[in-house]
Amino acid sequence: MNTISTKCSNRAYDNNNQLRFFSMYATNLQNAVEQFPEEYSFIGGNIELAIVRMFVAFKKGTYNKDSRAIKATCKQLNLKHTYKAINNYLRGEEDHDCHKGQDSACQHCDKE
Repeated sequence: MNTISTKCSNRAYDNNNQLRFFSMYATNLQNAVEQFPEEYSFIGGNIELAIVRMFVAFKKGTYNKDSRAIKATCKQLNLKHTYKAINNYLRGEEDHDCHKGQDSACQHCDKE
């Protein structure tokens, strides 16, 4: 499993974006475990513990962005599937695609 440590992982995260991301991530992780149990056997059926561990990994910048759950979460939020885009979103630095060239309110983060 490849992981990356980011230089700016110590920055404070945006609470609203964190809640939105992890709420979606938890649902996507549950779906991925049910659909692809062989890929998630390391969880041992303890999804709650896996979510807590992933939260810590996100805070440290040591997560692997290539899981099905993270890919699905990025897709739902219109985030590029990159460490930079994920970290920026979690810190509240809005650069995801739904903000580019849009005059109406963002359906993902309620910002205009």
